Amino acid sequence: MEKDDMELIDVSSSHPLWAEVWNLYLGSFPAPEIRTAGAHERATGDAEFHPKIAVDSAGQLLGLLFYWEHDGCVYIEHLAVNPARRGQRIGSRILEHFLAEHAASRIVLEIDPPQDELSLRRLRFYARLGFVANDYPYLHPSFRTGDAARPHRLVLLSYGTPLSEAEYGMLTEYVRERVLRYVD
Repeated sequence: MEKDDMELIDVSSSHPLWAEVWNLYLGSFPAPEIRTAGAHERATGDAEFHPKIAVDSAGQLLGLLFYWEHDGCVYIEHLAVNPARRGQRIGSRILEHFLAEHAASRIVLEIDPPQDELSLRRLRFYARLGFVANDYPYLHPSFRTGDAARPHRLVLLSYGTPLSEAEYGMLTEYVRERVLRYVD
């Protein structure tokens, strides 16, 4: 598959691939990191939230990329590759395309702490693309409330260079104040 065979497009619940997108989302992340359908629908009404999918030239789903953009900073909330298409560099190509489009922005994402082979592979994947781990302690707030809430420790990665203390503070405040408006 050539680079031109992939396109990142906006996606909403009215898109013909939506059921497939939603199933990929639900199957790719732990419950505390998944919004309910209603909360996701509300988030799509926020101008700073950008749900995108990668499709090939035949319109087949390759992956999803959901991110927030605010004041020169981009927070990648979710990246997942269609399981049927894994091992084809699709995740790398999605991020390379995205990084080129957002070269002037500060780009941040989260990963599980590198404790097992899967989480270590994930860290190496992002490091190959130019992301670096930050030493700041980071507790990801849950996308669920009440008894279903399960905040958990994650590692913040930033593209290019580590976050300054001020950037770290702004990011965590942004996640708490803006991103978490859309939880159930």
